[in-house]
Amino acid sequence: MRGVIYARYSSDNQREESIEGQLRECKEYAEKNDIQIIGTYTDRALSAKTDNRDIVQPNGIPAIVPQDLFDRVQERMKENKKAPARHKAEDDYLLTTKLFCGKCQSMMVGESGTSHTKEVHRYYK
Repeated sequence: MRGVIYARYSSDNQREESIEGQLRECKEYAEKNDIQIIGTYTDRALSAKTDNRDIVQPNGIPAIVPQDLFDRVQERMKENKKAPARHKAEDDYLLTTKLFCGKCQSMMVGESGTSHTKEVHRYYK
């Protein structure tokens, strides 16, 4: 098995030795478990609040879903962000922007209307 080591520290409470200790422990673990280390990456005093780490390894981790499915979901999420009438109705319609017309595939939104008998009807259109 092959692997990489990623060691980091992000606060003033940790010292440079923190990274050296992490590297040492990871190398010992790899040796005991027959893992060949093919790369070592370190972050020195960088925050974990963002993913801006300067290191991108294409196909570094095997995908758990096919790429075409991932792309379709990303597109759907982008559409849902700008969905019309998300909060148009006074009641919360949980399926608004998640329910699609079986005929035209357009997003459906929750609506309500009051009949001549003053009865409120709730529906998606």
